[in-house]
Amino acid sequence: MKRLLLSSTLLFFLLNSATCQDFENLLERLNNFNEFEQYNEVDLEILEASKYLLSVPIQRSNYSKEFYFALKSLVKWCNHTNGYKILIFGKVIESCGDDALMKNLYMAAMTKYLINEKYNNGRHVFPEKQPDINFGDLPEVKETLLEGAKIFFDYIANTANERPNKQLRNGIKAHEEGTLTAYMFE
Repeated sequence: MKRLLLSSTLLFFLLNSATCQDFENLLERLNNFNEFEQYNEVDLEILEASKYLLSVPIQRSNYSKEFYFALKSLVKWCNHTNGYKILIFGKVIESCGDDALMKNLYMAAMTKYLINEKYNNGRHVFPEKQPDINFGDLPEVKETLLEGAKIFFDYIANTANERPNKQLRNGIKAHEEGTLTAYMFE
């Protein structure tokens, strides 16, 4: 029995450190990219990073290595990908105030939604500017913001283990009451 427990514990730590190493290697690869198209080659790894970030409590200080490298990889990818539009405007971003970590976690939620749509549902949600239409009014923009907000508010309410500011609490309440669209766009 002791051996089984010891083996299980060892396996857990090895798997946990291997995952951390993957995000560290991912960031190293991203740092070596010199063309925008290269960022499209790591979509599924970025999806895993976003899933990880949205599955653990918020780590404000004393980041775990895994959290740190997953977050850094996600931000680097969001800033350089030309295959997706990760939007950094709107009601939820404004509700985050000066909290960069919350903004990054909302970006992780949008990333998770967009990559999942592309690879699991065969839809590439990619808003493109159109004449005589405000970019923020495009259906693809609203979809990205709204679906990302649903994932983000679920995360804050159920996993983040942190009390959000009043504006984000209002967003969670709107999400739970089914009035998120009105909260975000009206």
